[in-house]
Amino acid sequence: MTKGKSKRKRERVRKREQAKTSLVVLDGSDEPGARTEPESLDASEKYVASGKKGPMKPAVTSFRDWASQTSLTDRIVAFFTAALAVASIYQFTIMNGQLDSMRKDERAWVSVTATPKPEFAKDGSGNVTVFWNAVTTNTGKTPARHFSVELIVEKIKNGVYPTFPYGRTVTRSTSGLILPTGTVPIQAVMGEPMTVNGEQVPIPISASEYQEVMDGNAFIIIYGQSSYLDIFGKKHWQHFCSWSSPSAKLVQVTASTCVNYNDVDDN
Repeated sequence: MTKGKSKRKRERVRKREQAKTSLVVLDGSDEPGARTEPESLDASEKYVASGKKGPMKPAVTSFRDWASQTSLTDRIVAFFTAALAVASIYQFTIMNGQLDSMRKDERAWVSVTATPKPEFAKDGSGNVTVFWNAVTTNTGKTPARHFSVELIVEKIKNGVYPTFPYGRTVTRSTSGLILPTGTVPIQAVMGEPMTVNGEQVPIPISASEYQEVMDGNAFIIIYGQSSYLDIFGKKHWQHFCSWSSPSAKLVQVTASTCVNYNDVDDN
């Protein structure tokens, strides 16, 4: 054995002995602290110093390393565990979609529709009160709960687009329960906001305003918003709008925003 090889061997033995006898580190008091290995030790020397028996297992740094260090049985168990997890997630997604479809099929479907034209009632002075009848219908398979609706009747000057403000001239209606195929008639009136007692004072239009409507220079709209709960506790809403021009003349009216206002939730 050459002198250089003998020297390196002695050096490795010395390091191992040094690691086994590890230094005792004090934490600033007289009591002993934790053991540490010299920072110069490599991974294999630290493994020997720890006192563990048997060959040191290499670190797992990739799937290939993991596959080479595990048995066939472990790999099969891991594969089926992962496959079962994926199948469970997929099944949950399918079942959730089926439950949602079932809920939509069984839920209440409530809509508010107005009659094609409003009604006009003239008084002795020529003023005209405007009424518009509407009906609420549940076409779903289960009851609707806590239904409420706000309706507004307005005269709109032709050339002006409706903007749908709320909080004034409102007719309100509520119902605790609407059964399947059930209907609730509502009569909206152009007037002051409805009181808490369900009373509403009409505000008639003048004879000249009525003539504007009949000449096609103005038109009447009814719009509103409704909401209710289905038996699953989901809240639903509807926006609706209808317009009418009772003029005998063939006129075009600026009611496109009224048509586009009709909408429902997607729950």
